Amino acid sequence: MAREEILENLNKVLNKPIEKERVVYTMVEIRKFIERSESIATKWKDLKYWCDWVVHTHLDRSFAKETLKKMEEYTINNPNSKFHHSYFNEQFISLEKLRWQLYEFLKSNDLPTEIINIPPWDDFSKYLVETLRDCPLEKNDGLVRKFFFSKRDHIPETEDYSIDWEIIFDGTRPNLYGSVLRFKDSKK
Repeated sequence: MAREEILENLNKVLNKPIEKERVVYTMVEIRKFIERSESIATKWKDLKYWCDWVVHTHLDRSFAKETLKKMEEYTINNPNSKFHHSYFNEQFISLEKLRWQLYEFLKSNDLPTEIINIPPWDDFSKYLVETLRDCPLEKNDGLVRKFFFSKRDHIPETEDYSIDWEIIFDGTRPNLYGSVLRFKDSKK
């Protein structure tokens, strides 16, 4: 498939209401587009990272190992007493970085950018992370063994929606938990 055809497909899907399947399709098409040109791959590195994650149901090879190794280094260098969930999120699972890189990608390819606005972005990020709940990062060695998104029943009264993450260690320390996405649903 030619890059022009990919952009045409993206244009069509981006002009439709946001649904989970369309979010996945969007990420798959963006991944195809980026992979068609090595010269732009480094420019869209963070965006491609999320696109790669979406297309794999079980990640235990180099993509997962590299990410988990970096998470491991971060947690070693930031013991529980110094560990900040917001810094961790910014480093590894920043939906804001994704949002702005997605915006730049869409804008630079003359594609609709409305999905990065609130509330469409809330839906897009919600469906993306819900998809990734089925795609844990895993490895068999080292301190950090698994990272995954989860939906837990502890939504604060001020919010309607929440998705968390969990890091599973090798048994030598307690698992870590944090929140990646919380918002008040504007549709209610």
